[in-house]
Amino acid sequence: AVLMSISASPLIGKHVRIPLSRGLSAIVDHDDEAGLASTKWHAVKCGSVFYAARSSRYGGSKKMILMHRQIMGFPEGAEVDHINGDKLDNRRCNLRLASPSENKCNCGRRSNNTSGFKGVRWHSQRRKWCAEIQKDKKRQHLGLFETKEQAYEAYCAAAADLHQEFSGVA
Repeated sequence: AVLMSISASPLIGKHVRIPLSRGLSAIVDHDDEAGLASTKWHAVKCGSVFYAARSSRYGGSKKMILMHRQIMGFPEGAEVDHINGDKLDNRRCNLRLASPSENKCNCGRRSNNTSGFKGVRWHSQRRKWCAEIQKDKKRQHLGLFETKEQAYEAYCAAAADLHQEFSGVA
């Protein structure tokens, strides 16, 4: 794909869209544009989502640099969480440092989810909807429910309490 130069990126208020490969673009703060302008960025698929990344040579080997980590100053020992879940929204107001466990709390529902709701699955033996939540690799059973909506309500209440600002639920 042909990449536009960043200086030709459209200005959106105080934000700029940086073109990537695959016809995608990343959103960054206007103040971060200059620090990102010297390299070409591309879209990298990880699971079902895309991230903005660039390649770098380090010690003779190629290394992938993620845009959101560069913007946050390459925090060692921490992950960078996208608050709204949009991995191409790299505005500083959408980025925060997180532990691996906190970052996993804010992820969406899994691709193999059949209920349509995060934390909800069908319990075939009991023939009811089961709500579960996990933190620090420990799973907590929240109960069995007649409807998947009731199970999701239980999940949301537990997530708000257990994960707080990293709950990822409205």
